[in-house]
Amino acid sequence: MRREGPAPVLPPVREWCDETRRWWAVLWTTPQSTLWDQDGGSAVWMAVLYDDIVMCRGKTAPLMAELRQHQDRHGLSPKALLQLRWRLPSLSLVPAPTHDGPPSKSKRPQARRANALKVIDGD
Repeated sequence: MRREGPAPVLPPVREWCDETRRWWAVLWTTPQSTLWDQDGGSAVWMAVLYDDIVMCRGKTAPLMAELRQHQDRHGLSPKALLQLRWRLPSLSLVPAPTHDGPPSKSKRPQARRANALKVIDGD
């Protein structure tokens, strides 16, 4: 599942740095982008924050905190995907554990991650 077509054009509200333009183009290749406003409106504030961080405009810590909130609203972290209850089949990286007894010590962390990711249920 990928968004078709090029990324929306960044609005001319400022002079965007090259790094932000590259980030914007990559952002719109994520599976999550298929669930956003396709004109880019919901992600513009994220771009403003990213641009401010890259160009060192303002204090970084508050900008990063705000950017993380926008990233969560757009499903750009595993935690955000869980909270939004979005299912992205192409992101299924860890196979579900089998139930044929306790996993060996070397596989326990992977099994716990698989169980945590398995919690996503559309119900």
